[in-house]
Amino acid sequence: MFKKEMFKTRKEDFMNDKLISKLIVIAFIMASLLMLNTEVAVSSIWTSIGAISPDAGRPGDIVNVLIQGKNTNFRTNKTAVLICNDDHQVIASAVPGDPTVSVLTNDILAAQLNILQSSEGLNVIGIWDVKVITDLGGCPEVNTDLSLFCSLNAITAPDDCELVIAKDAFTISQSPVTTTTTTQPCAAEAIYGEKSEQTELLREYRDNILSKTTEGQELIKTYYKFSPTITKLLEQRPLLKNRAKAFIDSMLPGIRRKVEESDKEQ
Repeated sequence: MFKKEMFKTRKEDFMNDKLISKLIVIAFIMASLLMLNTEVAVSSIWTSIGAISPDAGRPGDIVNVLIQGKNTNFRTNKTAVLICNDDHQVIASAVPGDPTVSVLTNDILAAQLNILQSSEGLNVIGIWDVKVITDLGGCPEVNTDLSLFCSLNAITAPDDCELVIAKDAFTISQSPVTTTTTTQPCAAEAIYGEKSEQTELLREYRDNILSKTTEGQELIKTYYKFSPTITKLLEQRPLLKNRAKAFIDSMLPGIRRKVEESDKEQ
């Protein structure tokens, strides 16, 4: 009986750690999407894409994007992201499974889009629709032939395939990307400062708790992959930064308790 209760307690603690970990990542990602004025046209009355960031890239780029859906059913290892040109050719895609597509909730995902180079018979320059396809139970094409969806919409998509389209939502051009030689802080440092007590606490949580599990390591990778995009948005939008800080502030007491418990066990 004692062993059973002890196992139950450890399992509950592990689930709490997973929840807190995921909330931290989602908090920063939601903050980056919350204030974006990028409402886009959609192909379905019931589901839609509310925001995409960033929404531009160049031929040959690998772009890490954040996508916020509305009433969507994004699923781990069952959701893909696709950009097609007017000739119904795939010009950028992210297939199901980490690290290419990381589904954080049923309406938030992070995707690594590989944009193809222009070539004879393949035009990638332009402003294109973004399609998000999810296998709801009988949609094997998500894993086998994404090009099928280039000529489909939400109505003509196969049964059990959720297809959500953001019209004219992503720009691919040859324009150079502005770069800077300064080192950009991560999102937590942008909110609290590099040497603040809060940032140090989050580092301890990362090193002593998150890094100890496979899922925690994946969350760390996701956080740092999108941290530059989030940090840039936080710097540009003070109100967004304040909202993100308030959300993280509300979780810090629980994070501190977890770190203290971890320190006692070591």
